[in-house]
Amino acid sequence: MNREPSSFDYLEPPLEAGEIGRLGPYRVLKLLGEGGMGAVFQAEDSRLQRDVALKMMQKKWASTVIGRKRFVEEARAMAAVQHDNVATIFEVGIHEGTPFLAMEMLLGRPLNQLIKEKHEFSSEEIFRIASEVTAGLAAAHHRGIIHRDIKPANIWIESTTGRAKILDFGLAIAGSNLDRFSHRGSVLGSPAYLSPEQSRGEPLDDRTDLYSLGVVLYQICVGRPPILCKTISEQLIANICQLPTSLQSKNPEVPTPLCKLIHQLLEKEPRNRPSSALALQQNLHIAKLQSDQQNNAALQIITNQEETTQPTSELENQTDHIEKTAARSKRKVTKKTRTLWILAIILTLAVVAIIWNRSPERKANTPLNQSAATSETQPQVRRITPQTLQPLEIELLTDPESVLQIQTAAIFELKIANKAEGPSKDPRRLHSKRKVVVQVVTLLIASDSNTVSRPAFAKKFSPRQLPSMGRSQNFNIQFLTDGIPPGDYEVTFELQTPMGELIQRVTEVMTFKEADKVSNGDAKK
Repeated sequence: MNREPSSFDYLEPPLEAGEIGRLGPYRVLKLLGEGGMGAVFQAEDSRLQRDVALKMMQKKWASTVIGRKRFVEEARAMAAVQHDNVATIFEVGIHEGTPFLAMEMLLGRPLNQLIKEKHEFSSEEIFRIASEVTAGLAAAHHRGIIHRDIKPANIWIESTTGRAKILDFGLAIAGSNLDRFSHRGSVLGSPAYLSPEQSRGEPLDDRTDLYSLGVVLYQICVGRPPILCKTISEQLIANICQLPTSLQSKNPEVPTPLCKLIHQLLEKEPRNRPSSALALQQNLHIAKLQSDQQNNAALQIITNQEETTQPTSELENQTDHIEKTAARSKRKVTKKTRTLWILAIILTLAVVAIIWNRSPERKANTPLNQSAATSETQPQVRRITPQTLQPLEIELLTDPESVLQIQTAAIFELKIANKAEGPSKDPRRLHSKRKVVVQVVTLLIASDSNTVSRPAFAKKFSPRQLPSMGRSQNFNIQFLTDGIPPGDYEVTFELQTPMGELIQRVTEVMTFKEADKVSNGDAKK
């Protein structure tokens, strides 16, 4: 019996009609899809007589240690999460040098196919998909796993139930372990769905997945991601600097509470997003209640207007009464719901805290470049703290009234000084074995908003790049201004440890004007 297709030479010859090959106890029936590292087949487990999706690595990747490790890491990450909204892994193994995983056979289509077919999602569908994906992420995050590649292609919609399931934890990080399979500073994932901190190559926590989910929900509502560029470099810069167009202006049919929540997920700074997937679940529930109440109130008013035969003045009084009643009802429900959710959250956090304290390997939300424990075989490296970096100071040299704005960029000149009083206090010596000792982070806050954005890459200093004791050196920071609405802003430069702990802050109030009206000296205090 001839094997087909011939490229899958890691399969054993078929033994029965309808097979294209065998892999141990699995009868491989047909190819479902191929990717860069492997292929997915429909197969039958001859031991349990059930259909499975069999994912196998291509031979060229399976022959490398890094490829095999990445595949196994993905399988272990997925298998560790047992949840209705995460695809279930039945088995992970290596057959004659080829790593494979057997997972549940799903019927339906990936979300990106529905979007491509211009499926019209109702508000109910959007809320349901958002809630179910969030529930799956909450389960993964509880296990210390960050997905890092949430996108429509990795969200499966079942045909029978409509249930959403998260697929492909290929870029997942378990716990606080380093991503051992990528170089420091490399960017992995799908560019349009990367969070700003991912685009900057910074340490990640659970909130990076929430940003990516916000991009997915925005795309469901309008048919395309909020920010989409032609090249990877343009996309990464736009992820950091460009603000998304108002969702409601793109699709007025989307309920206002949902629009606000999606834009909160798309905040550039993680601190401005929901603090966790559990918090997002609560916010989605509240947004759903608010949307339903608004729709019900509007429907009740319209129905009464159509059925009434009363004079106009009496009708207006009745409508006003209905609106007030609906508003009172909304306040009561919202207050009661908020109280119940607060109590539920407090209880949940207490239980989770107990579990976390008993699980030493749990380090979700811990920056990923800091190990949970120091190996006894590795040399001790002094921890970087704000206290050890206290001798370092920054100063803004540029006069706010003469900030150099060239077309669409603003350029600032700063100075960093090393005021250590002796070698024992010198950060250059204390942290001589570190790759990065200190960083300068730029923050931008509009005067009419408390929203914080980060328009520039962090300026990072290695020990050799720091000035020696008693000396200082100048450096520049610039960022794009074409995506920044005109107005007054607080521009803040924070001197931080590599882990984001604050050492010093310098703030100036500045005015940015429209790009075509800006010339040298047009940004003023």
